Amino acid sequence: MTQLIRVSKQGIDVLGTAGTVPNNLIFDSTLNTFKIIGTGSVLGTVTSGNLGTISVAHNLGTTPAVTGFIRMHSDRAIAPTGRQDVSGDSGYVFQSIAADGSSVYFVINSPFLGGISGTYNCMYFAFEPPLS
Repeated sequence: MTQLIRVSKQGIDVLGTAGTVPNNLIFDSTLNTFKIIGTGSVLGTVTSGNLGTISVAHNLGTTPAVTGFIRMHSDRAIAPTGRQDVSGDSGYVFQSIAADGSSVYFVINSPFLGGISGTYNCMYFAFEPPLS
């Protein structure tokens, strides 16, 4: 018998027939799903009129796939879109997030006249399997 782990949505009997339908499950160890292997955050500053890279060491010993977001104000989180004014503020763009074997990099651009200088709270999630 193959061992597996399944977690069903509320009201679904994970041991019944409905428990074999992927859309009824929160997690199924037999399916290829992203598994979070690390998370982290860093505060960094980008000055007005500049492209800034804020980095944080992930200490995973491999190059993970990553996603993340930034917070400049407590009322919103911004994903990397590469578009102007996604924050609702004038002048900054969360351009991209990437990782290598040691760090996660957040690229924030403030190229516009009157762009915002500020401290950004950058948060990431690292997934396996690692990129090869």
